[in-house]
Amino acid sequence: MKKLIAFDLDGTLAPSKSHFNPRMVNLLDRLLEEYQVCVISGGKYELFQRQFLTQITKDHNRLKKLHLMPTSGTRYYKFANSEWVQQYAEDFTPSQKKKIIKAINEGFDESGYRPDKPYGNFIEDRDSQITLSTLGQEIVAELGNEGVKIKEEWDPENTKKIFDCS
Repeated sequence: MKKLIAFDLDGTLAPSKSHFNPRMVNLLDRLLEEYQVCVISGGKYELFQRQFLTQITKDHNRLKKLHLMPTSGTRYYKFANSEWVQQYAEDFTPSQKKKIIKAINEGFDESGYRPDKPYGNFIEDRDSQITLSTLGQEIVAELGNEGVKIKEEWDPENTKKIFDCS
């Protein structure tokens, strides 16, 4: 019987959009000796590359046991022939993307809230996911640990993220 262990990336294996702790790198590498491991995240594939693929094992036999599911599982990558190969992507059509982005902008207009100084784009088209990051997509890249702290402190009770749609 094959066994699979699955993890969320941001906030579980590593702080949001940050590199792994060396201890976590070691533990993940050890898990790949024995198990299939799936890492899922709302982040795009490029974040997987930047955040942790550069840190983990380079052993091809272990990497074949690693499954990557960026954009909340709407994409899937496996290691084959010495590279990461996309297995599927459930991408939006251009008209769907336009409609979603328009709705997000209308929501901002209705709320009266727009970030004063976002760090990078606050709406990001990830092809299979349109992502809203109120503080900006690059806050951690620009501010490092301070950006992680700001993100964690922005809405600790999840009251700003929940909308009453009644």
